[in-house]
Amino acid sequence: MSRAPGGPPAGRDAHLVAEIDAIGNQLCQAVDGTFDFYVHTDSDEIAIQKLAQLNNFTLDAVRRTIGELEQARRELEVRVEERTQRLNLILSATNDGVWEWEIDAGHVTLSPRWARMLGQDSAEIDSPSRHGWV
Repeated sequence: MSRAPGGPPAGRDAHLVAEIDAIGNQLCQAVDGTFDFYVHTDSDEIAIQKLAQLNNFTLDAVRRTIGELEQARRELEVRVEERTQRLNLILSATNDGVWEWEIDAGHVTLSPRWARMLGQDSAEIDSPSRHGWV
């Protein structure tokens, strides 16, 4: 069957368009960041079944990648916490004064020990500018 230019598809074409639209509607879940679903079709058309299966393969890959990224994030968080604890222990044991300069933000953070080494209390140099302490 043919259709008028610009008109809706007819016959088999209309059926295929409807099936593709149904798959598209299912995939809209992924737009919201939900990937724990499978695309389903009742179509007898091999091409539509193939499209659904390929989408499911892609969803599986996305789920695996998200899982791997979440695991990597958890491992990194543990490593950061361990290193932070180690650094805090070292700083406490050595009684060193430390400072941190966030160059992009133009902000300097000084430890209370650093302030005492300068002969001031930390309230006097609570949030110094780069020019105020260099």
